[in-house]
Amino acid sequence: MTVIFIRAHKRYGVCRGVRLHHRPDGIVEGLLIELSQEGCRVSNVQSSGFAIGDTVVVEVPGGPNLTAHVRWQHDGMVGLRLCEALHKESLSELVTRCRRDTQAICLKRA
Repeated sequence: MTVIFIRAHKRYGVCRGVRLHHRPDGIVEGLLIELSQEGCRVSNVQSSGFAIGDTVVVEVPGGPNLTAHVRWQHDGMVGLRLCEALHKESLSELVTRCRRDTQAICLKRA
């Protein structure tokens, strides 16, 4: 049996280190791996202290801080829904920035 997911917004693969500000004293590092107009997915999160509905701020170096709510979390990943959807232009700029910075890092290592 094939399962098909219909998504409201296109998701873009990115690779960018971020910080998740969770609670007044909690900062957790992770890797932003997917981004859409209304949400994102962060992997390599070293904390399971997230609960569904928690509010976090995603600090993207060189980009905007994104306020979001936790939709799900498991196996070191967190799914977040943005409190304010990104405009298409803002999303495009952020995706480009995250991909360009990743390419520059990869080229330095080669």
